[in-house]
Amino acid sequence: MEVIHTKEVSMVRILTIREVIESDLRAECPFLPNEGEFEVYFSSLYQGIGALECVDTIDVVGNSIHINVSDDVEFETLREDIKPFLQGDTFEKLRVISFT
Repeated sequence: MEVIHTKEVSMVRILTIREVIESDLRAECPFLPNEGEFEVYFSSLYQGIGALECVDTIDVVGNSIHINVSDDVEFETLREDIKPFLQGDTFEKLRVISFT
């Protein structure tokens, strides 16, 4: 995936994602993803986060998205901005391992 550049980099936040596994199955997530769906949803998540106004640059390292933001962007604000990308259909395909 390409790196999206818009501003100078100051702080890196790392969002690590994994595919839904059998132990995640429940009413709101009743099925395992089909082969290849993880990559499609991960790419969509990456592009959505990269389009956020508060994001300076973004890169993918394995199953982690490295999000570079300026120092004045609060962690909680960034988390709230990313939250909508992890709901709905995406919730059925991806799980957040960590966000630091």
